[in-house]
Amino acid sequence: MNHTVEINLPINKVVELFIDKNNFKEWKIDFVSYEHISRTSNEVGSVDKLIFKRVTMIEIISSINLPAEIIYEYEHKQGKKTIIFRNAKNHFTSLSEKQKII
Repeated sequence: MNHTVEINLPINKVVELFIDKNNFKEWKIDFVSYEHISRTSNEVGSVDKLIFKRVTMIEIISSINLPAEIIYEYEHKQGKKTIIFRNAKNHFTSLSEKQKII
């Protein structure tokens, strides 16, 4: 599933807002809170627990090449059984001058 969102801000600001988990409540549906689990935040291998109203997910950064791209792995378990495993690739590109919103 691909989604495209155009934001009228400099790419570095968009990336900064996107990776700051304190902003997740603004754009992740039913997001409640997060808990940092291991490694340095926003680096490859960083692990966070994301708590939503109905589910808790583990988020791991599997690849990072900012400001162009960040890839996450998400896992939700019930007991020892993995219920959901998903990769999410997030690409960031600047709008060309013709596309920029004034």
